[in-house]
Amino acid sequence: VVREAFHKVAEYAPIADVAHFMLYLGAALFALPWNLKRLKDDWRKRERWPWLLLVASSAVYLALAMNWIRWCLYAGFFLAVGLADLIRAVDAAIDRRFRSPGRVPLKVLAVMALAVGPLAAGTVGVYRDIRTKETAAGRTGADDACPIGAMAKFLDTPPWREPRHTILASTNFGGEILYRTRHRVTSIIHHRSASGIKDGIRILGGADEGEILGVIRGREIDLILLCRRGGDDAYFWKDHGWNVFYKRLEAGDLPPWLGEIALPKDLGRDFRLYRVALPG
Repeated sequence: VVREAFHKVAEYAPIADVAHFMLYLGAALFALPWNLKRLKDDWRKRERWPWLLLVASSAVYLALAMNWIRWCLYAGFFLAVGLADLIRAVDAAIDRRFRSPGRVPLKVLAVMALAVGPLAAGTVGVYRDIRTKETAAGRTGADDACPIGAMAKFLDTPPWREPRHTILASTNFGGEILYRTRHRVTSIIHHRSASGIKDGIRILGGADEGEILGVIRGREIDLILLCRRGGDDAYFWKDHGWNVFYKRLEAGDLPPWLGEIALPKDLGRDFRLYRVALPG
């Protein structure tokens, strides 16, 4: 369930190419060799222990981050220490070899290359890859996502602001709806929402109307929100067949207890909103 729902969440994805490695962990190219050098230089001294901790911790979190990007933050804590020490050493080396004012631009260039060089290279690589894929697909980045911010604003204005609703929507939208409205949602991007994510799949990825109604009653869901483009809703129906409830709604085959709500033109291009009116 978590894998299906979080498939578009970057922090739960592996680092799959060089561009993303440079973006998230590029500092390791400079910091890790430097940490190893300092460890080797200080191996017979008491100072070896901090460097041993940095090398070991960097290696562990780098390995974890290659599988889950969210670990990059922790790897960065240890890499930053080594990178800062390397920048200090480079600054001192420039001071020894060059005189002012010529050494000032050298320092600026050296610090920029070490501090943000890999990040900049990774950013360019990732952006180029995104643009290449968009061009090949004949679309722009704006086509990938439904404007949930605008939809949340709509849900937080009369007549939808009151009463408080329970909304079934993509787990990717849950946090935005919670933040911008007073309504409840069935799930957000959080491991504690696993049961809500699963119930959303049971409803929109299900085919048995009796079971679907049972889950809707249990969750007291009164609004269902679908994103008409992009992949935010894909986990509801992916690998569940073509007769699932989500596909019925897309085709306009609504049960008598569900009614589609007319949306403003700008939102209607991207969303479908349904009101639940359960039978007695």
